[in-house]
Amino acid sequence: MKNSLAIYIDTDYLLFAIQKNGGSQLIKNNDNCRFPMYFFVDNKNSKITYNQNYKAFYLDGHDEFIGDFFNSIKNNEKYIFKGNKKPTKELFNILLNDVKTQYFSHTGDAKATAIPSKLVFSENINANIKSLVQKHLKSQNFEIEVQNNCFSELVVKNYIYQNSLYLQDKKFVILEGLNEDLNISIVEVLENKVKEIDIKTFTQLGDAPEISTIAHEIVDDIKTSYPNASASINTEYARHKIKAEKVLTKINTTKKPQLTLSTTFATNLSKRLIANVSVSKFKELSNLQARRIFAAFNENFKIKITEFDKMFLIGNNLNGELVKAQFEDYSSGKNIYISNDISEILGELFEKPKAEIEDDTATMFLAAEPEDEQTDVFTEISTLIIDDLKIGQKIKISNYDARKGKGASMQMFEYLGNNQLKVIESSRSLKVGFIAEPVTKTWHQGIAVVLNITRKGKRVGKFKTREIRKIEIK
Repeated sequence: MKNSLAIYIDTDYLLFAIQKNGGSQLIKNNDNCRFPMYFFVDNKNSKITYNQNYKAFYLDGHDEFIGDFFNSIKNNEKYIFKGNKKPTKELFNILLNDVKTQYFSHTGDAKATAIPSKLVFSENINANIKSLVQKHLKSQNFEIEVQNNCFSELVVKNYIYQNSLYLQDKKFVILEGLNEDLNISIVEVLENKVKEIDIKTFTQLGDAPEISTIAHEIVDDIKTSYPNASASINTEYARHKIKAEKVLTKINTTKKPQLTLSTTFATNLSKRLIANVSVSKFKELSNLQARRIFAAFNENFKIKITEFDKMFLIGNNLNGELVKAQFEDYSSGKNIYISNDISEILGELFEKPKAEIEDDTATMFLAAEPEDEQTDVFTEISTLIIDDLKIGQKIKISNYDARKGKGASMQMFEYLGNNQLKVIESSRSLKVGFIAEPVTKTWHQGIAVVLNITRKGKRVGKFKTREIRKIEIK
């Protein structure tokens, strides 16, 4: 069987995931998993590169930087390289060739082989762009196997698979903030068949509240102080979101009630403009923006808290403390937070391994002798994201299975890094010292997690916990 490639396509970046060790892994662009669609046509040095940092230069209006990429393809725009006009879509091939190199390095397939690909488009991509992208991918030897995947449905399918569930009649809420727009979906599951039944998009609500607030405060203050300064307001908001990370660091460390900042507008990059940002007003407006994100769901979807099983908040922008505070007040215990690493979700596109071995029948494991009673203090948490753990941290999970002969159980692990947990205590069949590699990357109450188990460097099978009732960490 050929190795498949899963591709997630958003307005200005792509993600690529490959099958690995029964799961999936994102292909990396240097240290980042996102492949940005911002290009620098460097005629002076006769080379073309792509980088997320080029977005700032593109928004500044420098002609040698190209962004808004998919619309430029749709409009048949051209760029000049070595004195020749070329269609913008050719820039796409530079990025795709880098992906091909990594794909063939991972798979060992012959480089002339067509790459079987399964596509997932962001809700922010329109039908015309989808058609153009698919056509171009096919021209570059990407064999499109699946092209109409619904992202929110993949989220729920992955949740069902990871937890070995069979659902008769359940609903789920999905908030996706992987880019600047917020997409909110309701997904229904009837007899384990998954279907998105409602979706709405909220422009500019996908950003982290702090970042959006800083950008608006700077631009709005300048427009007040310099009423004659010409500018495209939307362009300036976008430009200043890029600057906002550094400003946020200053706000979080200053003891002053106000920050004075120097900036520019794209219409006149040589003219310095002064903006004043009130720290107290920033905090007030950031909280207000977080409430707007909650209101986008609460005021636009006719679904009660008792009518949905879980709520997924996807993307780093929705994983911050301000957004969490809003939703924890509303639906604590039902919320599942997923970072920008959506490899586990994209893995739902791949062919599934055979059924997992239930924990009670995993007879290759020897009974564990518990360690001495632990005296260190653990802190209970609602959600554990494996990729957020630090080396040396300890995790304790308490589980329960109501079926006859099952009951309560407990496992304790130490995080070694690189997605590896060392078993340091278990009330059941895992042996102290075994290495567990989580297949399930996000743990929370109500699910069973699957682990690949290694003993003395050899893979010995899979272990599935009972349903988690409590997660503790130290």
